[in-house]
Amino acid sequence: MENLVKYTIMFLEKKTFCQNGTMGAEEDNEEFEEEVNPEDDYGSEDEDGIDGIDHDEVIFGNVSDLIISVSRAFGNEFAPAFSRLAQHVVAYTDDSHPKYDKNMALGCIAEVFASAPSVIPTYFNDYLVLLEKMSNTNDSKVNRNVAYSIGVLAQHAQMLFQPHVNKGLALLHKLHENSSQIDA
Repeated sequence: MENLVKYTIMFLEKKTFCQNGTMGAEEDNEEFEEEVNPEDDYGSEDEDGIDGIDHDEVIFGNVSDLIISVSRAFGNEFAPAFSRLAQHVVAYTDDSHPKYDKNMALGCIAEVFASAPSVIPTYFNDYLVLLEKMSNTNDSKVNRNVAYSIGVLAQHAQMLFQPHVNKGLALLHKLHENSSQIDA
């Protein structure tokens, strides 16, 4: 688990070879080194790659899937690992990241909460603030993840969520209004 967390953080911080061409300076990663052929044209692709898919989005999507899968496999035993990963995932919800990243991070956190409910109390209040912030969008994918997150909190953190039911309902109403604007 220690190595899994360490390398996951490297991916989340974009410090892996496939993200920047070098490994983290503090790491001795000879096993990951590869020879570079000068005839290979690495610079010919634009940022969106061959299929128009952003390379970083694909990596973050896969890293999110990894975190979710491990949380499902370990359940509440995943809590110590998530305590080290959480800040790195939450960083993707910041305004400097595209909607895709924000949505993926929000979904990842919600899935971890559903798989490892023991982590919810640590992040509950901050997560409610994040959900409120994220509900200010007209993006249907983000709206779905906000609604799903409210449901996860209501189901897996009933005692914590009870005093916030009205706030949760208000957010759901706001999401409904947002989706009405999308459909119009």
